[in-house]
Amino acid sequence: MARILVLSAPKHAGKTTACGRLVARARQRDLDVAGILALSRGDRDDPRRHIVAVDIATREERLLGEAKPDEEPRTVGRYRFDPTTMQWALDCILRALQCRHDLVIIDEIGPLELLQNRGYAPALAQLGESLARTVILVVRHEMQEALGEQLRNLHPVVFALTLDNREEMPGHLLAAVQVQH
Repeated sequence: MARILVLSAPKHAGKTTACGRLVARARQRDLDVAGILALSRGDRDDPRRHIVAVDIATREERLLGEAKPDEEPRTVGRYRFDPTTMQWALDCILRALQCRHDLVIIDEIGPLELLQNRGYAPALAQLGESLARTVILVVRHEMQEALGEQLRNLHPVVFALTLDNREEMPGHLLAAVQVQH
């Protein structure tokens, strides 16, 4: 069974950035890393206009969501997610969980999964059977309790990312991953 780590932080604190740095460090140590990162992209007026899903294993990128605050229907918050890309990302995650990767990252688990039972929710149901050594779930602080309830039988270890520790967090996470390696 995979060891489950939860990376929790407030909105815009640098969760995805920390995971990206963790991926780079893990690869330097020849660890096998897979999963999905959700990168924000945009311009000066709206630096988070788009969400791009990145398959960590292949580095393939696809547009996952676009800010559509004045349009309906929106998937969650101000974003409308592309269902085809959402399924592609979920499939990447499910494949990763079925392999003996050293690390699988799922960025991010939020209201879509925990309140609507959509998005990456099927991956949460597969965590207990995962062949990966370690799985990191990225979650906003306000959703951490709901995620913890869902994962209580898996005994997740929570890492709280803050503005004060975000530079060191990739190293802390890598150390936790290597304990299992």
